[in-house]
Amino acid sequence: KKDAGGRGVKVTTSGNRIYIDVYVVIKYGVSINAVAESLKESVKYRVEKFTGMIVDTVNVNVIGVKL
Repeated sequence: KKDAGGRGVKVTTSGNRIYIDVYVVIKYGVSINAVAESLKESVKYRVEKFTGMIVDTVNVNVIGVKL
């Protein structure tokens, strides 16, 4: 198994800004770009709505591909 360095989700805050790293395994044959963009938008929207803080960055890290 690969080490994701934080495995799953890593959240860092600075002032009223949030920085998020998401670690995922993508299913083979799925568009990595489409999944990453969708995840970024969804996570950013939901976290901003829930916390009222500004999400500065959402990084999607693909740590593997599942066959």
